[in-house]
Amino acid sequence: MKNFPKLESYLSDIISSTKRNLAKEVIEHFTARVFPQFSKLRTGIVHNDMSGSNILGTEADEKNLKHFHITGLIDFGDLTHTFLICEIAISMASFMNEEDLLGRSGCVLAGYQSRFPLSTHEIELLYYFVSACLCATAIISNDQCRLFSTNETIATTNWKLLKTFWQEPKSQVDQVWADVARKFSQHHQSEKLM
Repeated sequence: MKNFPKLESYLSDIISSTKRNLAKEVIEHFTARVFPQFSKLRTGIVHNDMSGSNILGTEADEKNLKHFHITGLIDFGDLTHTFLICEIAISMASFMNEEDLLGRSGCVLAGYQSRFPLSTHEIELLYYFVSACLCATAIISNDQCRLFSTNETIATTNWKLLKTFWQEPKSQVDQVWADVARKFSQHHQSEKLM
């Protein structure tokens, strides 16, 4: 994420001025709000690609509630030393879809937090890290379409996710994620009592 602003050099290759301006705005906000906070963020070794295709797990139906239990991770090719917050931001961004942008990412965050709690400071910056992940994915998929004539549907979807997420006020996103985390915690507390 330290190199995220370097993606600005790809903006001139984005034909749509709307998409180009959106990416520029996300990069500017990240640079202004997150860069000054780098020294306060925890660092460590992260998987760096904890997406659905790299997570192994089992699904169980307990009391008519679907549960997914993570049993392992695969594909350690992106393993790196970086900010710990990147691990969850990348995962949250990868689980977002057009039908459920905040709910799914909130569930991913709640599950992660139950094992690896983020600091209050990290929670405050999470919106910008997730935005940066979505933005990087959109810019890179745009460049892949341009260079290799890959599937434009993927690039279009990535831009839609970024636009939709970025239009949500940070305070509202933070509140949805907090509500999901609270429900997750309450559900797991009630399970422990049974």
